[in-house]
Amino acid sequence: MDTGFHFRFTQKDANRLLFALIIFELCLTIIFFMNTQLHMHPHFERLFHFDRETTIPTWFSSLQLFSIGILFLFSPNWPKRHLISAPSVLLFIGMGFIFLSMDEAAGFHEKITGTLMHIEWIPRFKGNHGIWIPVYSSIAVFITIMSFQTIKSLFKAYPRQIIFIFSGLIILLIGGVGLEIVSYLYLGDFKNSLLYLIEVGLEEFFEMLGASLILYGTISCAISGHQSLEKKKK
Repeated sequence: MDTGFHFRFTQKDANRLLFALIIFELCLTIIFFMNTQLHMHPHFERLFHFDRETTIPTWFSSLQLFSIGILFLFSPNWPKRHLISAPSVLLFIGMGFIFLSMDEAAGFHEKITGTLMHIEWIPRFKGNHGIWIPVYSSIAVFITIMSFQTIKSLFKAYPRQIIFIFSGLIILLIGGVGLEIVSYLYLGDFKNSLLYLIEVGLEEFFEMLGASLILYGTISCAISGHQSLEKKKK
């Protein structure tokens, strides 16, 4: 892939990357569960804990989301950009992923919950948890409606690749929102229980796996466009 900033990638490279990312995520998940059961050294446990900030899993997830955002920001260099309706929307999507990357690292959504806690009409879960969910959901629905035509054109231009992106998005939402809601509803009083730790492990693994699939699909979009252009030149 040549996106105008001297970065080359092939589909085989993308396949290897996806495989390596999934193996790495499985290793992180295994280490997390081993830490919780074997009670390893506190510093080692903190580095790989899924339910804390500034850990290796947190920075890994943040890096994945940031990479997705950068790829979307460079979408004007994709050879198939002329097939996309309102391609500038992809730049907005890229900025959205970069924000999610910063959120993953800095925990903006938790700060939003604390800031809006006093506004009683905003839906929330027991203990004033999860106020960020309706806020983020409203923004996501608005962006989806505004980007509908662009999304349709993406499906036409990159049908196989978009399946990976949307599959990853669904998995990411199941982990980052669905399992989070389960935690708010049923596990808030069972912190550090085995059931809670299983929920945390699945939540973070799904988030990482979903981001990996989105990253793979986004890379494949650019590669597909480039390879098609190369075939036409030949």
